[in-house]
Amino acid sequence: MTFEDMEHELRRRLMVLPPAARAELIHVLRLPDLDRVKRIGESWRHPETRMFGELLIDLEEEPAAKAVVWGLLRDMKRKEPQHLRRNRQRLVLIRRRAPSRTESG
Repeated sequence: MTFEDMEHELRRRLMVLPPAARAELIHVLRLPDLDRVKRIGESWRHPETRMFGELLIDLEEEPAAKAVVWGLLRDMKRKEPQHLRRNRQRLVLIRRRAPSRTESG
């Protein structure tokens, strides 16, 4: 697979994700290694998020793909309408304020 083919395939996979899922992808990619592995497993285990989990697994296995995804996400964010950016920022703020499962008991 050429670099251009890889970029095209990753762009296609990212385009089918809604903006909130792309924001979640950024969040998961920024997690420390063990936390990221846990989230990948959680995503892959559930049929409704398996596609997301498979994307995360592919990115873990191929560092070049992860770098390409960061660039694609940056480009998509730049082209995203302003009202969607505000909604994504609210989602991130809500996630940061919510207690984790271990904190809540």
